[in-house]
Amino acid sequence: MSNVKISLLIACFATANLVAHPSEPNIYKCSTPAVTMLQEMSNTLMKEYAHEKTKLKDSTAIKSYAKRVTSNALLPSLDAEYMAKQIVGRYHWNNARSRDKQAFVESYKTLIAMEYSDFLLDSSNDENHLKFYPSRRNTPAQTIVLATVNTDRKKSTIGFYMHCVNNTVINNLPYKTWMIYDITLDNISYLDQFKVAASSTVRNSGLPGLTKKINEMIAKRKD
Repeated sequence: MSNVKISLLIACFATANLVAHPSEPNIYKCSTPAVTMLQEMSNTLMKEYAHEKTKLKDSTAIKSYAKRVTSNALLPSLDAEYMAKQIVGRYHWNNARSRDKQAFVESYKTLIAMEYSDFLLDSSNDENHLKFYPSRRNTPAQTIVLATVNTDRKKSTIGFYMHCVNNTVINNLPYKTWMIYDITLDNISYLDQFKVAASSTVRNSGLPGLTKKINEMIAKRKD
């Protein structure tokens, strides 16, 4: 639904620790500098994954492992609920039933997780490590961290838009955490691109229609 490849954009969300122990999500308090968080979450992933997959017996096991890594590493740091509200728009979100909101968020997270799994499987042998730079427009509640990565013989700039909020994935945490709510590739916003691509479906079919479309995309990827 987007010209921006999310598989590239979310290349650095998992940690080496999570690859070794995918059942233990690593949640970052806002007291941790955002750039430190992203650095810790990024540059060892491909090497760790490449090492781990040598222990697995076949492609099915490798794909299953990649999905587990994704679900446990990526999603706790991704504010999919906030992103969903922005994609659908205030009017449609406020007028949607709670069960329709939940269904959409879950489908949206599944799509993102599948994109990331594909990236992990396709790029585990590459050396496309990210170089991070100090945070920009940094406040206690919001920040932007830029990074560069060499892909397809081209250097690209990735921007991570993060805010300090109550975690929308893990309930009842006694502290706020950094959550990523948008990513840009060479100044092109994934969130904006997805919103534009989804606008006609939301306008004509509402939230259930958009969820159905995303589920159809997910089903095709499984075939």
